[in-house]
Amino acid sequence: MKFSCRVAGIAIALLCRLVASPVTIGDPSFEGNSILASEWTNDIGPEWTGTGGATSGNAFEEYITGFAANGTDHLGMNLGHDVWQDLAVAYQANTRYTLTVAVGNRSGSTQPGNESQYLLADSEGTIYGTGILSASTLASQTFGDAPALVFSTPDSPAAVGKTIRILLQARGSGRSHFDNIRLDATSTVPPGAATVVNQAVSAPTANAATLNGQVTNVGDGAPSITLFWGTADGGLTAAGWQNSLPLAGTYSGSYSGGISGLTPATTYYFTSRATNVAGESWALSSSSFETPPLAPSVANIAASAIGPVTATVGANVTATGGEIPVVTIYYGPADGGTTVASWASSASLGQLSASATTTLTGLSSGTTYYFRALAQNGGGQTWAASSASFATPAVSLATVTNKDAEGITGTTASLRGEVTATGGDAPVVTLFYGTTNGGTTSASWTSS
Repeated sequence: MKFSCRVAGIAIALLCRLVASPVTIGDPSFEGNSILASEWTNDIGPEWTGTGGATSGNAFEEYITGFAANGTDHLGMNLGHDVWQDLAVAYQANTRYTLTVAVGNRSGSTQPGNESQYLLADSEGTIYGTGILSASTLASQTFGDAPALVFSTPDSPAAVGKTIRILLQARGSGRSHFDNIRLDATSTVPPGAATVVNQAVSAPTANAATLNGQVTNVGDGAPSITLFWGTADGGLTAAGWQNSLPLAGTYSGSYSGGISGLTPATTYYFTSRATNVAGESWALSSSSFETPPLAPSVANIAASAIGPVTATVGANVTATGGEIPVVTIYYGPADGGTTVASWASSASLGQLSASATTTLTGLSSGTTYYFRALAQNGGGQTWAASSASFATPAVSLATVTNKDAEGITGTTASLRGEVTATGGDAPVVTLFYGTTNGGTTSASWTSS
């Protein structure tokens, strides 16, 4: 990187201007192969290669008089073909890369809808930025610079240390033509600027947290610190962040700032910016944290469909606290209050964000039962405000009487009877029959 700085006035105010430094590209204007006017070659190597290799025939260097952005030759590519070069350098931290390419409109070759694409990637194939220009928008038989493609490593820290790849693609329709490939690198940190790093948040709650960081190098002077945070990563642009907090004073070590008004169970991003006499610098990458949820709120739903041995009960989650809770109904013949171990039985409603019911079975008739809902999530647990109750009806033995058989034939008959009292619970009736009277002993009857 190259930097230009000047000292102005007795106050020694340092003004620094970052200057882009060119990154070396092999054969950037495709002049490496000696060809004459109106000639072409399928060999784009050794600097460049492409789909199927450097001599596949789908990419070529060509010399057309007057049709070049720099020198005499240019690169032509058939539709759907890729050409790339892995540079002898890797992406650096705190660096902004600017890729500029010239794109050409060749008469009879460039078609409407052409998409001449230029990308910054790495040798493993990860794409970090893509630019597109339709060459058909240029004047025929001319080249023009496409819009610059800018990529900053602080936006994708994983790129640091990876080999830089320049990738050219012919898409859309017709052939694409490229020339004069340029790549510049600019440090995002002025010389003399302080260096800062983000550190883990402390004391995060559902609505507040303390953001932390450290000045690891004061540079030309202890910096002031501004903390930025929000629900989206704003990168290295103050306007990209939803909130900011300037800290009082200057710092040469650790710093922190408390923030509030956060939403429960939400991911937040934050970063630090340091400012000293040399200029501004940012932490290499943003950090993140998640606020815990609040405890949920729940209410009982009154019992319904109450029978001698069954009843339907339920719960309504009135607030999730930011995380859907698991709800359990505790019940029994004694009120267990807010102590799980004091309840005789339980029934799970699973994760619940609204209301649900469940049917309790195996109850005893003529008994008062109590029940209470408990909701639990990462923010804690909450019981319904109070226990509710219901009483199962008492049950006595049902009474039945036989009636004369009907429809008697030599081999069939219709047996009849009547339930004269249910005893509070409609009984299941079984008819027993046979050639001898079995009385009131089931085993003494031949059939049933």
